[in-house]
Amino acid sequence: MVLMSLFMLAGGALMPANTKLPAMFFTVFGILYMFLGIFFCLIPGILLMRYSSAISSIPATGQAALESALSRQKSFWKYAGIFTIVILIFDVFFLIGVFKYGFLRRPH
Repeated sequence: MVLMSLFMLAGGALMPANTKLPAMFFTVFGILYMFLGIFFCLIPGILLMRYSSAISSIPATGQAALESALSRQKSFWKYAGIFTIVILIFDVFFLIGVFKYGFLRRPH
């Protein structure tokens, strides 16, 4: 996703001025893709790596490492749940906006 955002940012910078799509379109969506890449991939990956390291230390340290691993797994699922709720709320607002825009742009 980050690589695609870099392509979109480069596409916006290299786009000729006489096209129908404005270069700002690619810039905005390139930045949006960068943030989505961070929130979809990077943060959950970090949380899962912390969980993995706690799991691997269970044989050496025992009960304390198990409690740490379960705590880290809980933080991952908490993030996943909050992120899912936020995305669903954005989807509802997006659908409302699409319907409003569609009804306002009807031919008369």
